[in-house]
Amino acid sequence: SDAAFAFSDAHPAHLSPVQAMGAAHRNVIAAELITPVKKSVTLDWTLPPGAALGDGVKRPLIMMPHGGPSAYDSADFDWMAQFVASRGYVVLQPNFRGSSGFGKEFEDAGRGEWVGKMQDDLIDGIDAFAQVGAIDKTQVCIVGASFGGYAALAGAAFHPDAYRCSA
Repeated sequence: SDAAFAFSDAHPAHLSPVQAMGAAHRNVIAAELITPVKKSVTLDWTLPPGAALGDGVKRPLIMMPHGGPSAYDSADFDWMAQFVASRGYVVLQPNFRGSSGFGKEFEDAGRGEWVGKMQDDLIDGIDAFAQVGAIDKTQVCIVGASFGGYAALAGAAFHPDAYRCSA
């Protein structure tokens, strides 16, 4: 069954059930990312065909932070996420602090945090999926374009133990 998570600033990520939603072409979790501004955001993820969260299979993960950083990922069709998932990867597209669409306060929470709290939010996403047994934490790659590319570079540089590769 689908699940949802709440994240806190503490590491490892603290999980608790929230409200789960589904879409025909991808799985979307409505999650509360607990930050100093306490805003609710979405955490988009896509599983390989036939896979289910909690099926006991630890799959490799592709972390795909969005561009911007003042942008956001939504439940719309994402061809790259679908393609990568069709190859057996879990794809995680978090709306980290600084993402637009969740209010000015949440967007402002990312200012000056490109290698700080924004990266912490990515790591929390990895920790959450590892904690429920959905991914192999030793098989995580971060991939992005525009600001997502910067986030991939920063992730590899400042959190080298979190990622096996970066593109």
